[in-house]
Amino acid sequence: MRLRKYTCPPELQSKYEEKIVADRSECLSISVLSESQSDCFEWFEERAKRVTCSSKAHRIKTRRDAFESLASQFKKNKFDGKMTEAMKYGLETESNARKSFEEQSGLKVTSVGLIINMTQPFMATSPDGIILSESSLLEIKCPFSCKNQQIVNRDDKVSNVPYLKIDENNDIYLKKSDKYYTQIQVSMYILNVNKCHFFVYSSRDNVELIVERDEHFLEELIPKIEWFYFQHYLPLLF
Repeated sequence: MRLRKYTCPPELQSKYEEKIVADRSECLSISVLSESQSDCFEWFEERAKRVTCSSKAHRIKTRRDAFESLASQFKKNKFDGKMTEAMKYGLETESNARKSFEEQSGLKVTSVGLIINMTQPFMATSPDGIILSESSLLEIKCPFSCKNQQIVNRDDKVSNVPYLKIDENNDIYLKKSDKYYTQIQVSMYILNVNKCHFFVYSSRDNVELIVERDEHFLEELIPKIEWFYFQHYLPLLF
């Protein structure tokens, strides 16, 4: 079902403009201040008020009912500072993965903080990097399950991560039903770019895929995110 465009409820307009809307200068300031991402208070504070790409967007996409409950979960879900072994591994390995990508691709990656969509400031993304020379996005994954093994066994056509598949032509692709596909598509929408380098890294192997912008996917999802935010999430925030 194609959802219509939703706008902010009149009774929340002033709070929305005060707390969520950001001009170019404010967006730049937030991005610079939050460049260290999970080590930064501003990163957590600004993300909490918005729909972000890493988890919220996909949960909205797959939800069919009980949206009030989902909004409540988002509001209560505050990071307590505790990290799993997999989270620690991902953070510790990401810089090595970025360096490996730059060496392999010959592309320069620029690190950024939280990027807010100025037109729809209720959405934001924290890219692993942007490539200014070609206006593209870099998304890195360092799966703990592949810490000491290949990402993909190309000889046996077996993927060791659930989000990558190999077809009969031995081509590797990212599943469109996976949360990482949603994350990448919404990030490209927010950044207004058409291409993402999806880089899956381990010390034994790496896989680089080019993910193109999927307009049909976005036409279905963005209105649903907007509807959810204004009808269910924003009223809980203020």
